[in-house]
This record gives sequence, structure tokens and C-alpha cells, in this order.
Amino acid sequence: MGLLLAPLTIAPAQNRNEIHPDDHVEADWVDEVPCSKESQGLGFIKEREFRLCFKFNANELQPKPGGLTNWPTLHFESYTKRTNKNLTSIDLKVDHDDDHRGLIIEKVEAIGPERKFGTQSSMQEFSTKIGIRSEAQSDDYPLSLSITSGNETGDRKIEIRLPLLVPAKQSIVVQKSTPSEIDCWAGSKCSDLQLHFENTLPYKLTIANVIINSDDLLEPQPAFIETNSIDANSENDITIRLKAKPMTFARVFSGFGKPQLRIKIDYKDDYNRVLRSQTEMGFQIRPNLLILAIILVLGAAVGTLVRIDLGRLEKAGVISRRQRIIFAATTFASGILVCLIALFANIKLVVLSDQNSYSAWDPKVLFFTALIATVSGLPILYAYLKVPRPPEASAKPEEQAAPKDGNAPQHP
Repeated sequence: MGLLLAPLTIAPAQNRNEIHPDDHVEADWVDEVPCSKESQGLGFIKEREFRLCFKFNANELQPKPGGLTNWPTLHFESYTKRTNKNLTSIDLKVDHDDDHRGLIIEKVEAIGPERKFGTQSSMQEFSTKIGIRSEAQSDDYPLSLSITSGNETGDRKIEIRLPLLVPAKQSIVVQKSTPSEIDCWAGSKCSDLQLHFENTLPYKLTIANVIINSDDLLEPQPAFIETNSIDANSENDITIRLKAKPMTFARVFSGFGKPQLRIKIDYKDDYNRVLRSQTEMGFQIRPNLLILAIILVLGAAVGTLVRIDLGRLEKAGVISRRQRIIFAATTFASGILVCLIALFANIKLVVLSDQNSYSAWDPKVLFFTALIATVSGLPILYAYLKVPRPPEASAKPEEQAAPKDGNAPQHP
């Protein structure tokens, strides 16, 4: 059971014989009332004073799943001085029902007879069923409560509020504050993720839990959250710091794919009720420097072997061993250089760019980038840097040694 914590107010007195709350001296029996004085309903019938406690289960103050009407129970406890007669009935109504739809209130019934409580007071219990329909809103519903003892009714209405919550209706909006993509290095902290929260509820929210789903690329819990509270009916930017998991042997071969991040956030409101929201976004992750170096060197080495073989076929074995070593070294170095430029300049391989379904920093893509950059890297580098290509090589020796006109051998 939850106990209403918001202060209960009382409408102005209309009967001159009644005592205004500010005019009376608090009696000793009031200390026996179990609910806090800030949340007690205070009523008078002539000179008799009554203290009311209002109890409910906050988690039940919402429609059932599927839009069905929920019927939670509200409990009232009326306390008064033992020598006075306690309340015999309570009338409960919704104030401004045109603005607060979806709430049904049945008749309040007394539970059992009046009984002694403590040493100086008596207590009378009441209860009622309320129906919460699908059209209800997440809001503090204002209720007015009239009290009766025997044939006498208090002119002063006690005002209470019922905190309804409808989780099916979106009341929390979460989105990225900046368009920039989250950037991560495997095994290290990522760049800060700034989320914009919009809370349309009349209750303050506290972030209770954050779960990160990223195909096992990131740690499931954030490394840092700037703040964990969002005031009622307000907006707030909150910085969350994520951490990437270390690179595993299996991940080197499986790759990153197209990294996607799903953040599930649990909140608790003022009444300890749980709400949830989630948001999705892409992010970029790079392997650590060791893996990056190994993949690039491996791709460039394979590309160098391919180019050495092509060069041998093209030169028909004419080049010397020293020239072959120089050719291999320059090919390897140019491949690494072009690969790094392609990565940091965000150049993607056209053959793999179908619907942007891969990351440029995926280990498999790094290997193919290094391989292709090594095999055909210099033309790519010239095109990207807008540098004119070197002049065409001079004619081949066999073309230079072609017989001149007039010296061609005569055929018999």
C-alpha cells in the first residue's frame, strides 16, 4: 500500500460555528495518528476535529494492459478524539471531471465498526473501488472529500490528489542532442553521448538503470552518467559515457558489421513506479592500435606479393633483384599510406558500399582496403590529392630497338 505524501488541503469554511484549522490548538491525541501531519486530511464538524489518512497502491493506479479498466481499492482511515463520535460516511468526487476523464468512483463504504486506537483516539475505516479506464491521463487527479458524522456534515471539503500513471501513452521522449556519431576505440572509453530527455509527466523521474545493447561491442552498463534526475514537466540534456569492450580473437574474424546501439532506460517516479524508454542509433568503433597495425600490414603484404608478381609478368623478368626489392618496399609503403588516408578521409570501397552495411574500421574491410590500396594505391592517391600522375614510362626496350625504315630484313 502507498500513502499519499502530497499535502491535503481544505476548502474555506462556510459555517461560522466551525473552527478554522489555523484557529485551533492541536490536541494530544493527534500524535497517535499514524500518517505524517503533512499528508493528513484535516476536517471539522462544528467543534469536533477529524484527521484522515488516505492509502492506495500506487502501482495499481493505471489501466490494465490492453486498455481494460483497472479497479484498485482506496482506503481511508478517520481518527478523532475518543470521546467524540467518529465519521459515519465519506463522499468522494472528481473535481473538474471534464479535464480529468477516465476515472470512475464507486460509493465509499465503512469497514466494520468504530474502534479504539491508541490511548486517546478512535479510528473508523472506509474503502471504495475506483475504475481507471484507457482514456485516463498521467496526471494528479484532484478529488474532493466531504465528511459526515451521524446527521451532521462538515461544510469544509478536503481536497486530495490521486497520482494516475498511464505507461501505454508516451510521456518520455529521448533523442540525441547532437548529430555527431559516437566514436569508440576497442577496449577504451567512447566519446560522450549527450541525450535530450523530455518528461511530460507531472512527477519527477529518477534514472534507475541503463542497459546498453550493441551486439557485445560495448559494455552493458555506462561508465558515467552526468545526472540521474529529470524534473516534472521539464526537459534536460544528460551526458552518458560509454566504454567499448576489448577486441577478442573471434571479433577479429567476425568483424563489426554495421554497429548499432540500443539504450534501454528504466525510471522511477515520486511513487517508486517504474517506467521505461529506449532509443537506437549508430556508432563507430575502431580496433585497438595493435590489431589495426597487424591487419594493415597483413593486407599490404599480400597486396605487395600480388604487385610483385604483376610487375614480374609485366617486365617479363627483366628487372634486377635490387630493383625488385625497391619495387616491393615502395609498393608496401604506398599501400599503407593510401590505406591510412582512405580510412581517415572516410573513403569507402565502392564494391562494399551497398546500403552502408559495413564499418570502414571493420577488420575484414581494413584488410581488403590495405590489399586494394597496395595493388592500385598510387592512382587512388593521385586522384584524391589531385596530383598529376607521373609521365608515362619510356617505350619498352624492344620497341626502342625496332628496325629503322630501310633496314628491315628482306624476305626472299
